[in-house]
Amino acid sequence: MNQRMSGCEWDDEDDTTEGYLQLVMMGRTFLVLDLKNLRWIAPTPQAFISKLRWDQDRS
Repeated sequence: MNQRMSGCEWDDEDDTTEGYLQLVMMGRTFLVLDLKNLRWIAPTPQAFISKLRWDQDRS
């Protein structure tokens, strides 16, 4: 089972926004997108190859 979870939050007091994108495979986090630096975070060794490839794709 694969899941893609994404969302955003807006703080109406200081008008800041935060977002997230997380990919989950078989109930475990596979990749997380660091939106501030536009880099993928690989919390498991199995995701590291995908992280390297996806970091190169800026589209």
